[in-house]
Amino acid sequence: MAKIAEISQPIESTIGSLPNSISLDDFHKSVTEVYVHYLRNIALMTQDNSVLSLLSMPMENFSKYCLFSPELSADDIGISYKHINHMGFAKDLDFLYNFAVFARLDVTADEMDGLSSYTVTSSLLADAAYGYTAEHWDMSGHPIMDHARKCMLIAEIANARCALEGMEPFFHFCISKDRGAADDATSYDGLTIRQMALLSGMEEQSVRAAANPKRANRLHTFNEDGHTRILAGSAILWLKSKGRYIPVTRYVPDDAIDFTKHGFNNIEDLMIVIDHRYRLLVRREDKVALDAQLNKAGMEIFVDGYKEARLTVAEAFLNDQERMTVLAQTLKWPTDIFVLRCREAAAKSAVIKIERELREMNQSIETK
Repeated sequence: MAKIAEISQPIESTIGSLPNSISLDDFHKSVTEVYVHYLRNIALMTQDNSVLSLLSMPMENFSKYCLFSPELSADDIGISYKHINHMGFAKDLDFLYNFAVFARLDVTADEMDGLSSYTVTSSLLADAAYGYTAEHWDMSGHPIMDHARKCMLIAEIANARCALEGMEPFFHFCISKDRGAADDATSYDGLTIRQMALLSGMEEQSVRAAANPKRANRLHTFNEDGHTRILAGSAILWLKSKGRYIPVTRYVPDDAIDFTKHGFNNIEDLMIVIDHRYRLLVRREDKVALDAQLNKAGMEIFVDGYKEARLTVAEAFLNDQERMTVLAQTLKWPTDIFVLRCREAAAKSAVIKIERELREMNQSIETK
């Protein structure tokens, strides 16, 4: 396996990127369209637009039949990536984009394996790329399948990079709708020709030609049940010889979060950031002294199933200025703005809870 570099923060200017990859702006546009596609499907099942309330935007922003109008894009409806970037679906795809295109691996994120959220996200992309409801919207004038296939391609490249770096693939990508036996897009015993093409930015035909025994600096392959496979070590050596190998860069995101710009949509997101910050400082500083400060303020340190120390903060503490001041100082964050962000997250979560209860009450009244 190739050696994995480690840095504390992502530095985009110092890393390579995949040739011929989709731009981040175009990718975000396609992610948004796929997300809206699933909102449309729920609207079809419920026969109303109430699913739009998931976006935490005023319902009066939307026309009554916007989700039932196939000619309207997400942008036409009034939905952009900034409205969904806090959703798990969007976060997963951003993570996969960074790993696929830049080989950047966020060490605080969930592992990519066959039981991860990336598997579910890839399944949703596959359904939107080849499913019958997607075909329905496509025929009605909305090109959702193209958007889904762009996203699916990025996820497939990330999956190929997993195989290249000795990690478990998280999804069995197929390039045909019927998933036939002849489909040779993914393997669990080596990289496929298609995966090598994706990682190198070359055509599959060119990769096959590179495997010709008569070629100098050939790509070494082996046969698996009639299919051509490449061992990860051979793949890395060949990619390096072509100047196409991007070493994996592991990083911890947002080492210095700008709280003047970065808020939280709910308490859960805030807790994740707090715990990530704590785990980062534990690696760098005296854990005993750190824990003593946190325990004094009533914070709970616990050990998870992987025997790693984690930090959790009681929801009731978020509006406690004294406790949050101690927390900010211990985690080396600016005190005043962090205290306000904690109050903001608590307030937003309270509003979301009240809005949910109001919807449930209204629905109960309507059914009587």
